[in-house]
Amino acid sequence: MKRKFLSILSVILLLCQFPCCVLAAEENAAKIRSGYWADDVLYTFVNFPQEEPEKLEVSLFVNNHQQGRGAKPELFSSTGATVHYMLLVDTSSSMSELAYLLSAFAKSLLEYGSNLDISIAATGSDFHVVGTDLTSWDDVHSALRRLNYLGGSDICGGTAKALEYLGGKNYRAGDVCSLVVITDGEPWYSNTPSVELEREEQAAKAAAAMIDAYPEIIVNTLCFRNWEENAFAVLSTGSGLHLSANAVSDVSNLGKALSDYMGSLYTVVFPLKGYEGIATINDSVQLFAENSWLSLGRIRNLNMQPAMDAGDEIVLPPVDGSEESPTQGTESTEPAIEAAMPAEAETDSAVKDHASPLMVGTVAAIAAVVVVALAIVGILAKKKKAEEFSIRMRAEILCGKAVKKKEIYHLTNELLIGTGKQCDIVIQDPDAAPVNTRIFKQGQMIYIEDMGSPQGTVLNGMRIFSSNRLRSEDEISIGSTVFRFLF
Repeated sequence: MKRKFLSILSVILLLCQFPCCVLAAEENAAKIRSGYWADDVLYTFVNFPQEEPEKLEVSLFVNNHQQGRGAKPELFSSTGATVHYMLLVDTSSSMSELAYLLSAFAKSLLEYGSNLDISIAATGSDFHVVGTDLTSWDDVHSALRRLNYLGGSDICGGTAKALEYLGGKNYRAGDVCSLVVITDGEPWYSNTPSVELEREEQAAKAAAAMIDAYPEIIVNTLCFRNWEENAFAVLSTGSGLHLSANAVSDVSNLGKALSDYMGSLYTVVFPLKGYEGIATINDSVQLFAENSWLSLGRIRNLNMQPAMDAGDEIVLPPVDGSEESPTQGTESTEPAIEAAMPAEAETDSAVKDHASPLMVGTVAAIAAVVVVALAIVGILAKKKKAEEFSIRMRAEILCGKAVKKKEIYHLTNELLIGTGKQCDIVIQDPDAAPVNTRIFKQGQMIYIEDMGSPQGTVLNGMRIFSSNRLRSEDEISIGSTVFRFLF
């Protein structure tokens, strides 16, 4: 009990170093953040946990067949490519008093970033762009001052429209596009509950479809208050950072954190032949580096519009921003911005005057409680998200032994099986490969494929050589290990 208490105390003290600031925890594993192809060249942008990733050799596999030679990762910032940011601002009336935090974040992003340009867009009653190709603080600040914080907000619907807008832009091959959704977390459409519910469901569906349709765009979020559950569940599926803060110092740190995050990307480039004339690749496309398999999922051809099924085309009903919210005013926000954001010299003086030891201690104590509470809320939100946007599967080992296994899995993307510790199910079998088998979800269907292992994967008594549909109670054999999933 004493050891457990000390462990908890250590975590709280560590979190106190970052008051009121929460960054989504990143797993210590390589992750593909963005990927697309253009003119027969595949561009992938990866975070590597290893030291000196430039020394790695990364191989490209399509349908379990290696394509050509391996490639060396190159630090994105050394390629001379550009990061194109769009700051998508929730312009509901409740955001007007937080405009100074938005300005601090944008200024920090420009200060710490390099080779970037910024666009500013609003998502209130509708989506519209107020400034593009901004590279200086004066230009960004001028665009931010043109935002009108009035009426309702449309976080998910605005995100869907922003992704569609960015997907239609012609960026140079090798560049990266990053969308930052900035909000106080509360969508508001009208004073009619039935309209709100229908609008929210359709907007969430549209945002999820667009995040999937435009994999080259890294979707980040920044919340100044508390997220509405459904909106966060959808937008946090984006491949970027999901940040939260409510003080100027925290927001400035988050601007640096996002710049560092983008600066840590490595570009890995491969020639890609045989896919001319199609908008997206539906084959299994993976990277292999140092015993790790990375799946790209959907990959879009930047020379073509994404192939959307007719069923995915969603017409969003208009946001009713004409009715005044009972708790939110609709007055003009130009004076509010000026009042909320004092001159820099005055801000610095105020910070110095109030930075007494007692104040610092109080803030640190409050921060510890807030951060722990937010962490618990985050864990619960992730658990709820996993249950809502995944397929629940129960694993049963019929023969053999697994050293790392859960009984219940929530399949959101993929599940790896093999002898390597990076797998979700680690089996003890001398005939199995480190990453032997992959189970993955496409839409509401589950598929299984062998990862090119020497002994292969057997499904219902037959060895498989390509992706196969997996059904509940199908029997899977890897060497002498036999198991099944029920879903």
